[in-house]
Amino acid sequence: MYQVLDKPEMTEVKMALEYEKKVTPQRLILFMFWGLILVKCIMAEWAINYYSMPINSIYVWLPTLIFGFIATWVYFESIVKGFMTQPLVGRYVAKIWAGCAVAITIVGIVGTGLNAFSIFLLPAFFSIIIGLGYFCYSAVDQRLIFKYCAGVWWIGSVGLFYCSNVNSFFWFSILIFCNQVVPSIYLLVLNNKIVFRSAD
Repeated sequence: MYQVLDKPEMTEVKMALEYEKKVTPQRLILFMFWGLILVKCIMAEWAINYYSMPINSIYVWLPTLIFGFIATWVYFESIVKGFMTQPLVGRYVAKIWAGCAVAITIVGIVGTGLNAFSIFLLPAFFSIIIGLGYFCYSAVDQRLIFKYCAGVWWIGSVGLFYCSNVNSFFWFSILIFCNQVVPSIYLLVLNNKIVFRSAD
């Protein structure tokens, strides 16, 4: 049988759900931060392959990702602890992006480790997965921009399947910048305007 919540519990649930519909500035900063990291690494990967540079790309990815994880951990410890006080937000969002990360990892292993398909198709598959992540996230924050981002990721994946060569890395980095970094900046500016108006 279903459990009927009393009025205080219902109020708490409604407040939590309302909070979930708002992207906090701290989370947006993390989105922007990781978007820039990925743009930098993928552009470097493209340049190494396109210009046949005698450089192992692991020396680009590994130190950058280590720095990114350390910076994210410090940021969480010092600023973003408030996320943990919002269990509905944290659990749902974490499951969305954790699922995407697992899917991307599996596809990456299959594509590179098992040589099941060309590595130049990886950006196309990754775009489909990321688009799915944004679409699921739009169920939490129902602003149109997240559905727009999901749609652009999926449309972009079609182009990346067509452009299955070294330039797919270049276009994938452009997609990340346009669909993760730019929307994060836009929403940060929008949130700041709302805060200033409410302060007035």
